[in-house]
Amino acid sequence: MQRKNDTTYADMLDIINEKIDIFEKYRQTVTVSGSGVGILPDHYRMGELYTNKCGYDAEIEKINQNNIHHILNSPLTNPTETYPVYVRNSGSTESHRHNRIQIYPITITSGDNVVCNYIAKPATVSWGYTIVNEKALYNSGSTINFELHPAEEKNLVIKILELSGIILKDPNLYQTAATEESQQITQEKQ
Repeated sequence: MQRKNDTTYADMLDIINEKIDIFEKYRQTVTVSGSGVGILPDHYRMGELYTNKCGYDAEIEKINQNNIHHILNSPLTNPTETYPVYVRNSGSTESHRHNRIQIYPITITSGDNVVCNYIAKPATVSWGYTIVNEKALYNSGSTINFELHPAEEKNLVIKILELSGIILKDPNLYQTAATEESQQITQEKQ
């Protein structure tokens, strides 16, 4: 009788979560004005928001803008400091366009330790260089490298090689990269 493999290291959901872990941020400060208007940190995917206004960490529930009117006008669902809610609003500037929120009740402010959990956006990659004698020379001081889990490095190199093959119109380079990518996918599924 052959023993089955232990799935601890092969669970696809665990593997994906491990790759995302490097971007997760916990208990990050949310700036909130005196009227409950908050600015979320720049993020890829928002998690939970909390406030300590009532003496413990109360989750601030996200509410759809279509429902906020009904919630605010009902004595049974009206938000309180122990059961606060928020809606996302459009910001007045480009930098805050997707990060502006309105918290209810409006008595919750920055002094009430409003924090959030989120998945951060990776930094925008930039290969820095300076021109010396009409030639580009690598400049590590102005370079922003890829932020990714070590398991994704090989996939990135394969993809860059694949795209280079297309740009250089080198079918051998493109075919090698495509074969490597296919082998990598097959290996990950096993």
